[in-house]
Amino acid sequence: GNGLNNASYREVNLTGSRSLSFAGSTVRELPAIFAWQAINNEVDLVAADYDDGGITARFWVGSLVTDNGDGTWEYQYNVYNLNSDRSAGSVEIDAPQSATVSDLEFNDIFYHSGEPFDGTDWPGSRNSSSVSWAKQTHAQNTDANAIRWSTMYSFRFTADSPPTTGDLTIGLFKPDAGGPDSVTVTVNVPSGTDCLADWNGDTNINTDDFLDYLNDYNAV
Repeated sequence: GNGLNNASYREVNLTGSRSLSFAGSTVRELPAIFAWQAINNEVDLVAADYDDGGITARFWVGSLVTDNGDGTWEYQYNVYNLNSDRSAGSVEIDAPQSATVSDLEFNDIFYHSGEPFDGTDWPGSRNSSSVSWAKQTHAQNTDANAIRWSTMYSFRFTADSPPTTGDLTIGLFKPDAGGPDSVTVTVNVPSGTDCLADWNGDTNINTDDFLDYLNDYNAV
C-alpha cells in the first residue's frame, strides 16, 4: 500500500558536457516533478488518480502559465507517470474557441538500448474547444509511444487570453473493460468562450455581448 511514495529525487549540478555532481540531500518520497515547484513557486501540481483494481494509480500534473507581456500567455504542462501500468496515450487541455492558440510543442524521452517502444512524437492539434496531443492507440500498436511508468512528457502552447480554471484530461493507453478510459484534473487553461457570439462569456447571448464588443473595439 505504499506505491504512492515510492519515488525520490536529488538535485545534481552539470558542468561541461557530462560531468555530474550531487547538490544537497535526497528529497524522499516525492518524484522529481516536485523540483520544478521547489524552484518556481508559481508551478501548480495536482494528482490525477484512478482506481486500478483496488490500487490507486497516479499521474502528477504540473502546470505553469507565464504572461509574455505582449497580450499572450505561455501555457506549460508536464505529465509524470508515477505508477500507472496502463500509461497515458493522450492529453487534452481545455482551450475555448475564442482563444487564439499557436506554437504547440511536445517533448518526450528517447528510448534506447533495445527498448521496443516507438519514440515518434505526438502531434498536437486544435479543435473548437481544446488542444490535444496523441499518437497511436494500444489497438493500433501495443508498443506505441505512451507515458509509461516513471516517465514524464511535456506540452506547451501560446494563447492570447489570460488563464482561468479548466480541465486537463489524460487518456489511458492500455484498455481495461472494468476501469476508466481517462482521468481528468483541474488546471489553469486559457479563458474565453466556445461561442464567439458570447463576447462577455456569461453563457447568455444578448445585447450585452454586442455592447461589450463595441466597448472593447472602441478601447483599442
